[in-house]
Amino acid sequence: MTDRDGRPDARREPELRREHDAVHEWDAAYVLGGLSTDERARFERHLCGCEACTASVADLAGLPAVLRLLPVDDAVAIAEEARVASPAPAPEESRAGTPAPVADPSRGSRTPARRRPGRPAPRPRASGRPSSPRRRALVGAAAVLAVVLLAGGGYALGSSSGRVAEPTASVTTPTPAVPVAMTSLVGGAVTADLSVTATPWGTRFDWECAYAADLEGTGVYDLVVEEVDGTRTVVATWDSAPGGAAGLAASSKLPLDRLRSVEITAADSTTVLTRTTL
Repeated sequence: MTDRDGRPDARREPELRREHDAVHEWDAAYVLGGLSTDERARFERHLCGCEACTASVADLAGLPAVLRLLPVDDAVAIAEEARVASPAPAPEESRAGTPAPVADPSRGSRTPARRRPGRPAPRPRASGRPSSPRRRALVGAAAVLAVVLLAGGGYALGSSSGRVAEPTASVTTPTPAVPVAMTSLVGGAVTADLSVTATPWGTRFDWECAYAADLEGTGVYDLVVEEVDGTRTVVATWDSAPGGAAGLAASSKLPLDRLRSVEITAADSTTVLTRTTL
């Protein structure tokens, strides 16, 4: 919402700040398909009014193609290191900015004794379990070859700077997803339904696949985009599973109007299994 001069409505700034604080770390999980349906819808609504998060998603759009190059052992090691290093949530702060004391029911209402000067405070322990979409994404993708685990996983990579960008209001109308028909080219080995969405940072792909009975659970597949100049780019890689795959998603920094086609190939082959022209 803006005023008559096109500037952000000051009345909405507190609301925008609260929402930004709640979801600004979801960028990597969104790009890698690690958000739930509700989380994804909420984050997309936020992107329509936040230039900072939109820019962050644009920076990460090429991440899936990079992650798929990471060796399995390295991916698992990175995931484990990140899991161990993830700090537990900070204790609730009081109005004065110091940690608020936690009442001990067994000791009535007494205030805990002060720590002696010079004695360092104990270091917080790692929580040991993902507690945010970004941390869920980190543990997931690195443990499975750091590919785009489109059922929910990816690295906890966000903006290159550790400083959280200030949310900036903007007015953007979401572009609806466009279903496109994919044609199976190799005897029905793989069939797929695909939707593409033009976004401020590039293009988003959502698709589901079914495999011939003799191929279920046996292959690794790539989603490949071809630009109008003939350049081909892998934007996602996934394992087949019995019964097919649904809810797959990936993003690319390439704008939709630069894309000529989308293909599915076997990861170890250039043979096109199914294809659509955009």
